[in-house]
Amino acid sequence: MNRDLAEIDHRSRTYSLTNGRIMADFVLGRQGITRDEVEAWTRDLEHLGQEGDYFFSLNRYLFLAEKS
Repeated sequence: MNRDLAEIDHRSRTYSLTNGRIMADFVLGRQGITRDEVEAWTRDLEHLGQEGDYFFSLNRYLFLAEKS
């Protein structure tokens, strides 16, 4: 498994945890999302990490097209 693209750990120095904090801050207050909902989502991710059931994957694709 390429650790740059997928994570099975929910630790303080992982991409997904850092990005999750950014997402949590971003969605707070948007479309009625409350602080309680954001905190519940964060706690759920932490719980999944503690239980060994956490999985994060970021797939990036680059396409090159040439006009002939």
